[in-house]
Amino acid sequence: MGYIVGFALALVVSIHARAIGLDRGRAFYATVAMIVATYYVLFAVMGGSLQVLAIESVVMIGFVSAAMLGFKRSSWLIAACLAGHGVFDAVHGVLYTNPGVPAWWPPFCGTYDVTAAVLLAITLKEIPMNALPSSPNRFRRCYAMAATVLGAVALFAAAAHAGPAGMHRAEPPAQSEFGLGPRFSAAGHYTATLHPAGPLRQRELQSVRVFVADAEGHAVDGATIEVDGGMPQHGHGLPTQPRVTRELGDGTYQLDGMKFSMTGWWEIKLAIQGPQGADKVTFNTLVNDPQVRR
Repeated sequence: MGYIVGFALALVVSIHARAIGLDRGRAFYATVAMIVATYYVLFAVMGGSLQVLAIESVVMIGFVSAAMLGFKRSSWLIAACLAGHGVFDAVHGVLYTNPGVPAWWPPFCGTYDVTAAVLLAITLKEIPMNALPSSPNRFRRCYAMAATVLGAVALFAAAAHAGPAGMHRAEPPAQSEFGLGPRFSAAGHYTATLHPAGPLRQRELQSVRVFVADAEGHAVDGATIEVDGGMPQHGHGLPTQPRVTRELGDGTYQLDGMKFSMTGWWEIKLAIQGPQGADKVTFNTLVNDPQVRR
C-alpha cells in the first residue's frame, strides 16, 4: 500500500504543480526535498531516542543543504537530492533503528521521492527567477495549489486508512484469546509465553523474554524466531522492528525493540522454526494506559 500511495501522491502533486505553474523555477521541488528530509527527525522525537535524534538531525542537515544548493545552482541537484533520499529510505532500517518510524513510511516516502525525482528530470527546464506570473494570476494559482495540496493530503489519509482494516474492519477475538501465554502455535507444535521485563507500556521501547516449549512441555533450544504484529483494527504493523537478540538457554530467548505506539488491541506474532518444524503463535494484547491488561 505504501508504494502505491507514494507513487500516486507524487504523480498527482507533480502534475498539478506543472499544470498551474507552481514549479516554475527551482523553489517548489527544493521545498519538497527539504520538507521530506525533516520527517525522520520528527519520528526520532516521537521515538524518544536522543542518539537517533542526533543522527537523523545530521542526515537532515545534509539533505537540506543539498536542496538549498540545488535551488541556487541547478534543478538537477534537486532531482539528485530527491532520488538520494529515496535510496536512503530503502536502506534506513539497515543502517540503524529509529523507533518512531512507522512500518509503512520508508516504502511510501521512498516511492514518493524517486517518483518526484524522475518526474522532475523528465520535465526539467531552468526558469529565470523573474519569470513569475502577474499578481492576479499569482493569487489564483496559490489558491489552486492550496486546494491541490489539501486534496492530495485527503487522498493519502483515505488510502492509509483504507488498508485491510479500513476495507474490512477486524473484530477483536474473545476475551479468552487475550494474554501473554502460554499459547499453542497454529499447528500445535509449540507453546510460547511472553515474559516482559516490566509492564508493557505505550511509546516505550521494551524487552521481552520468550519461552518456547514443544507440545509435551519440553524447552526448545536452537529455534529461530521472527517477530511481527500490529493493530488489526487500524491496518498498520508494529512501529519498530523487534527481533530476538540472543538465546538465553532452557527455551528462553531475549526479544528487544518491542514498542506500542498507541493504546488498543495489538497482535504479537512469532514465527518459530525449530526441531519440530515451522509454526506460528499469535498473542492478543490490549494496551491500556499505562499497562497491558493480561
